[in-house]
Amino acid sequence: MLSKSAFNALLKTLEEPPPHSKFIFATTEISKVPITILSRCQRFDLRRIDKKTLFSFLEEIAKKEKISISKEAINLIVRASDGSVRDSLSILDQSNIFKSQDEIQVEEIINMLGFAKQSDLYNLSKYILENNLPEIIKMLNDMYQRGSETSKIIEDLMNIVNWSCKLKIDKNLINDEFNTEEDNQFASYVTQYDHGKLNIFWQSLMKGYDEIKISPHPHTTLEMVLLRCSFLLSDQSSDGSDEKKKSEIAPTPSKPSPILDQAVQNKIDAPESLSLKDRIALHQKFFHFYGQNFSPLMAGIIMENCEIIEFSENEKQLLIHVVNENFEGGEELKNNLKNEFQLSIVVKENIDTLESIKMLYKKELIAIETQSEDFQKVLAKFPNAKIIDIEEVERGDQNDG
Repeated sequence: MLSKSAFNALLKTLEEPPPHSKFIFATTEISKVPITILSRCQRFDLRRIDKKTLFSFLEEIAKKEKISISKEAINLIVRASDGSVRDSLSILDQSNIFKSQDEIQVEEIINMLGFAKQSDLYNLSKYILENNLPEIIKMLNDMYQRGSETSKIIEDLMNIVNWSCKLKIDKNLINDEFNTEEDNQFASYVTQYDHGKLNIFWQSLMKGYDEIKISPHPHTTLEMVLLRCSFLLSDQSSDGSDEKKKSEIAPTPSKPSPILDQAVQNKIDAPESLSLKDRIALHQKFFHFYGQNFSPLMAGIIMENCEIIEFSENEKQLLIHVVNENFEGGEELKNNLKNEFQLSIVVKENIDTLESIKMLYKKELIAIETQSEDFQKVLAKFPNAKIIDIEEVERGDQNDG
């Protein structure tokens, strides 16, 4: 930190620099540079370099410096440097100093940086997704014994999950020229899992990452985090009954499910007799009482895919409509709701989610207000006036004065 006098002297020098001098400042935290200095400088932001350009650059440097290194090792350096030329050169320089043979080997870079093997990380991800608990513990211990850093393991797992999600969006990522055979094998494997499951995996790792940072025993904490991940991702229900899981959603598109009793069937058409405002209140009541029990992901799945038809907080009964039974995250949603309610799910051709009900209600309010006496007075002076948006305002007690 600069004293006030030193800072003022620096500003004075920058404003009136000596003719024979050029000042060059470099920082990785531009937000911490005072605005008074930024305003007196030309600014050049050094962007991250793409993999292909960085790979070619390192190949050229290795050739000029007569450094023998395999393409696999360069590829690993490119991944580790995350687009930073400076970091990639530092890793290349360290690798050249500590190499045990004429050519820099992948294993040496892995050991030097405290990385885990990519094949081990992919296998660990498979064990978590498949709920193979003994292999999770064994693989973690093997990584730990080889010197892999705990924080780096969970960061690499998060990168794998992120890459897996992007693979489901853009299939062309599997054709990346920098992909190894291990990358392509895992890409083929992970396609069987939907976005909902991968997002739960991601959220669990994110929460675990924060726990590891404050834990006095990071390795033990990582074990518990990954075991918890595996439990959350398990496809099995609490009682292990696949038949029970299949019977919970009825595939009938237009009629109530036969699994519902007569009392529940009589309530299915309840929303038709409720006003739009009451239907919104029903959803809000549900989230008010039970929203804290669900992750943001689960709450989002409910709002985007479900319509709440009947909800009783005392009797723990919940009836919801869905468009189809195969939406992403549906299985996880059922398992969450089963723990809280006597759950009934009915498949309907058309449903109104919370957002669509809100939109319908807003249109209804606009239509009513358009016919109001006040708006007719506005039209008299402004014939082209339209009501674009409208909001209800909660009016509290107002005191005169």
